[in-house]
Amino acid sequence: MKSELRKPDAGDNQQSGYLNTNKNKINRNIASRNISHEHLNKLEHRNYLLHKQASKPGLRGKINAKCIECIYDPYSEGTWRNQVINCTSFKCPLYEVRATSTMSKL
Repeated sequence: MKSELRKPDAGDNQQSGYLNTNKNKINRNIASRNISHEHLNKLEHRNYLLHKQASKPGLRGKINAKCIECIYDPYSEGTWRNQVINCTSFKCPLYEVRATSTMSKL
């Protein structure tokens, strides 16, 4: 017996309802905690950087994403790359391969 293939319609998309529900929960949490938009934008930017680096092919993006997750603080001075260059976690297995500028390697 052949199963019929059909295009999913809007009613079949339960995931969009799930995403909307999560977005509503996030908005309620933000409102209840009085989180400022500036704070939210900094957290969104951090998450954007993590996603952008982790989705790159190869190991470089994954290493960068792990360093961002570990040390990057959007409230501290400098970019994520500056903060990673100044990392002092010498026992970290990624310390030798972390993102550095060519000047700091000299």
